Amino acid sequence: MACARLHAAMMARAPHRVLNDRGSIARTHRATWSLCRGMRTHPCRRRFVSPAVAAADDDAAADTSSTPLEATDADASSEDPRPQGAVVWFRQDLRLDDNQAFRAAVRAANKRGGKVLCLFVWSPDEEGDDSSASWAPGGASRVWLHHSLASMDRDIRRRYGGGGVRFIQGAHAPAVAAAAAEVNATTVFASERYEPVHVQGDERTRRALAAKGIELVTLPGHLLFHRDKIRVDMEREKYFFGTLMPFVHAAEKCGGKPGAPAPAPPSAPIAETPTDSGLDALGLIPASDVKLDWSSGIRNEWDVSEAGAAEAWAQFRRVGLAPYEDGHGRSDLTHKSSTSVLSPYLRFGQISPRRMYSELREPKFGVDGVEGRRLSRTFWHRLYRREFAYWQLGVFPELATTSWRSHYENRNDWRWPESDENALEDLRRWRRGETGESILFLYGQLY
Repeated sequence: MACARLHAAMMARAPHRVLNDRGSIARTHRATWSLCRGMRTHPCRRRFVSPAVAAADDDAAADTSSTPLEATDADASSEDPRPQGAVVWFRQDLRLDDNQAFRAAVRAANKRGGKVLCLFVWSPDEEGDDSSASWAPGGASRVWLHHSLASMDRDIRRRYGGGGVRFIQGAHAPAVAAAAAEVNATTVFASERYEPVHVQGDERTRRALAAKGIELVTLPGHLLFHRDKIRVDMEREKYFFGTLMPFVHAAEKCGGKPGAPAPAPPSAPIAETPTDSGLDALGLIPASDVKLDWSSGIRNEWDVSEAGAAEAWAQFRRVGLAPYEDGHGRSDLTHKSSTSVLSPYLRFGQISPRRMYSELREPKFGVDGVEGRRLSRTFWHRLYRREFAYWQLGVFPELATTSWRSHYENRNDWRWPESDENALEDLRRWRRGETGESILFLYGQLY
């Protein structure tokens, strides 16, 4: 059973593989996972804490309302007479508000009298391929990504002066190394990613940069809790394994405190980049969209920017949160009445989950002094379900291609195009609602 395999993997603390233990679930429960015992060091994580990492962690833990980002006397010594800058490598965190990697880069550059180079690297070959699970963005996601980057580039230029984002197409390691050399940086800051292909890719990049004397420091920002610290103890749970509440209890007990969100730095020494930033040259917009402009509906319906994300969150908080409890996912309501329309903003990091989490806990953002999380328990749990999905992916990296219920893998009634000439046509008819069935149920709205 998949549950037994997953239990065995947790017991062995082997997050990157699932053991083939078919023992009973009861025996696994008796063995119990440790909820808060010491973690085994992940093979793709740092095994020591460098000064840059310690400084970044201190900054993340500090009360940012009282911690200025100006230069301090704790300047790192260097034999190179040129000022040392820092690189912030944007990936899934396309915002300035509550961006720990960006704040850490600004602090490092201020300490050393250097510049911050804001970087985005487009490397399709490192996003995953279709041989197993592809984590590469599809056409609509690429359109969103393009316009998100364009907006963030404008925001940085408008807010801080200097240049915006440096866009580079090519392999991650040499592109990041070139950016670091440009501002004489020995440290590159980025928000941590959690998809298996990205975890592996970041480790390759980390090793390649280390060979050049450059440290890649990855910081929290995409999730609320520290995924690798969470252990679920089913002996203490009244809920079934695989349901949400055991994870909620474990995350709150030993996943670390999300902390208070931090505003964007008031100033930042941004390195100069060309006015023509090179975004169009990345080719993010699919050729089909260039020809047919099928993304016009997306652009007309959504404000694809950090400001748009903040406005969508504010609007939902004001008028959508309380009705969400009863109206979420209803097909007879408009999408803006039955969803929060926040999913793409969270996916591309244009809004901080930590800010949402924090504001839902504050009575002043609710109605009549009621906390937002109590106005809609369902939406509050949506934030945890997002964390739960990433946790499951860490425990079971094959989740995108292999069923949790292992007996599904051995069914003989799956229809494959290679052996069934009608499979693709029937799939097309199902997608268009042309199967002839009287009822077609589709569930695709998570938020």
